[in-house]
Formats: sequence, structure tokens, C-alpha cells
Amino acid sequence: DGGFSKAYQGKTGIAGYTMIFDQKGKQLISHMPFESKQKAIEEEIDILSYETLYSPSSKVIRVKDIDDGKSLKEYIIDLKELFQHFKSGKIAEKGS
Repeated sequence: DGGFSKAYQGKTGIAGYTMIFDQKGKQLISHMPFESKQKAIEEEIDILSYETLYSPSSKVIRVKDIDDGKSLKEYIIDLKELFQHFKSGKIAEKGS
């Protein structure tokens, strides 16, 4: 990723890439160069981006499938338990 670095624009002709990896697959988006943020804002010029590569996943990836999935699931269980204690009056709102 060259980001929006001017150093790469002369070599690649683009301003950089963004990789998006979500439950549906991977995308590589290329961004066209622009003169400046100030000019883009003043003249309401969009930063043009194009999907360069799309690689769909054969299986939908869920939170439980990621590295931190197990700890996130445990965190959700803890939050639900805490909420039940609050709702039943076993614990009070802080400052009450």
C-alpha cells in the first residue's frame, strides 16, 4: 500500500491501494491521484477509486471464525450476564 503517497504516483500512475477483507471476500481498490485535499473539498471533487481485484470467499466468514472470535463470544456472554444483574437490581448504576 502506497497510501496516497506522491512518491508512488509517478511509478504506478495511481495514488495507492486499499485492501478490504470482509465476510464476502477480498477486494483491492486502487485510488486515483488528486491535487490536494483542499482543492477536493473546495471544488467538491470526488477521489476516484476502482475495484482492481475481487476474490470472493467460498464460505461466508463469521466473527466466530476469526482469531478473536472465541474471546468476543465470551465477552458478549459476560455483558449479557452483567445486564441481567443490573436489570434484576443485583447491581446498581454507578453513582447511584
